[in-house]
Amino acid sequence: MQFAIDIGSTIIKVREIDNISLKNQFIYKRDYTKKVNIQVEKIIEDIDSNEDDFLICSSANGGIKVGIISLTSIFSGQLANNIASSSGANVLFNYSVSSFKEENLYPNIDILIVIGGIDCDDKNLISSRLLNIDLVNIQFRSLVFAGNKFLFSKFQKKYPKAIHVDNPLDEHMRISSNKLGDLIRNHYLDDIIHKDGMASLKKYTNEVIWSTPMIVNIAFQNLSRNIANNIYPSPFIVMDLGGATTDIHFGIEIVHSEIGDHDSILSNFNRHVFTDLGVYASRDSTIKRLQNHDKLLDFISCISNQTLYETHDQIEKGEINKTFLFYACIFMALDAISDFKLKDSPNLDIEKLEGIIITGGASQYIEKDKIKKIIKMLMVNKSTNNSPNIYIDKEYQLWAQGIMNINNFKNDLTS
Repeated sequence: MQFAIDIGSTIIKVREIDNISLKNQFIYKRDYTKKVNIQVEKIIEDIDSNEDDFLICSSANGGIKVGIISLTSIFSGQLANNIASSSGANVLFNYSVSSFKEENLYPNIDILIVIGGIDCDDKNLISSRLLNIDLVNIQFRSLVFAGNKFLFSKFQKKYPKAIHVDNPLDEHMRISSNKLGDLIRNHYLDDIIHKDGMASLKKYTNEVIWSTPMIVNIAFQNLSRNIANNIYPSPFIVMDLGGATTDIHFGIEIVHSEIGDHDSILSNFNRHVFTDLGVYASRDSTIKRLQNHDKLLDFISCISNQTLYETHDQIEKGEINKTFLFYACIFMALDAISDFKLKDSPNLDIEKLEGIIITGGASQYIEKDKIKKIIKMLMVNKSTNNSPNIYIDKEYQLWAQGIMNINNFKNDLTS
C-alpha cells in the first residue's frame, strides 16, 4: 500500500492507493499556526507505513510566476505560454517585442522567458529586436533564453546571468525539444522545496515533490486516453478551481478551427491558467473582473436566488460568499475561452464539448444545475443546443489518479 499526499494552501489530502485502485481518503485543514512541513510530518508519522511509501504533490506555494517576451509577432510566445502552463507555472504576462513597453510596470516574476525564431544564421531582424530590449523594469529571479541559439551569445553579453535552453521549435516550426518545460518543472519543484521548509519531506519519498497542477494534467491525459479508472465522454475539459487560480485542461481537438494552424503551438493535452480567478488569494481580482463583465446581469439572472438589484449591490460592495464566487470563476473562464475578442486565452469550441469535469475546492460547493444554466446562457447564440454533461469531482479523485500514474508520465518524458 502506498499513500499519496496533496499539500494545498487550505487543506491537505491523504489518499491510500495501490497499483490498480484508489482507497480511503483523509482530509486535514491547514493549521496556519504551524509551518506546513511540520503539519505534514505529523500526519505522515501517524500513518503506519514505511518511509518510502509516500507520493507527494503540492500547490501550497501558489505556483511559480512566469513572464514571456517573444521576439516574433505571436507564434513563439503562444508556444512558450503553453509549455509554461502545462509545466505547472502561472503566466502573468506574454508580450511580443513590438507590444512590450519598457516604461510599464510589470508584476514580480520567478522566470522571464525570452523566445522567438528558429535556429538559423539569417537573424539580422530578430538580432536588432533582441539588442533593443531593456528589461530594467522587470523584477525576475531567473532569465531564460529559448530562442534562436545563434543569438544567445549577444543576449548573454547584455545579460550575463541569462540561462540558455534549447529552442523548442525546429526549422519546420514544429515542437522538437522538452528542455524549456523541464527547466520550468525543475524551478517549480525547487520553489516548493525551499518554501516553508518542505525540503524535510523529501526523506519520506523516493520521488520529487510534484506540482499539483501538473498532476491534474496527467490525470486529464489518462482520462482522455481512456486508461484511467473513470471514463468520461470525449471531448471534455477539466476545470480546476481553487483559492488562487482557475485552470482549464483541454485537448487540441476542441481548439476552434477558425484560429488557424495551432498544431505547432499546442500539444495534445494543454493547460491554461486564469491567474486572476480564485476565491481566496485572487478574491479581489475576481470580484473586480466580475463587476466589469459585460454579461454580469445575465450571469446574476441565472445564478442568484435574490433580486437582480440585491445581488448587483452585493457584488459592487464585494460582499460575495465563496460559493457564488466559484460560480463566477466558472462563468468568466468559460466565457473567456469562447470569446474570440480575448487574446490572452485559448479559443475553444464549447459546442463540441461532451463533458466538463470540475475539481479542486469548487467541487465541494457547486451544483450541476446551476452550471448547466451558466452554459445555456453562454451558448444562447450558438448554432447548437447541445449541452455538455457536468461531472463534479467531490471525492477529489483526479489528483490521486494523476499521481498514481506518475511513472507512466516519466516514461513518456524520457521516451
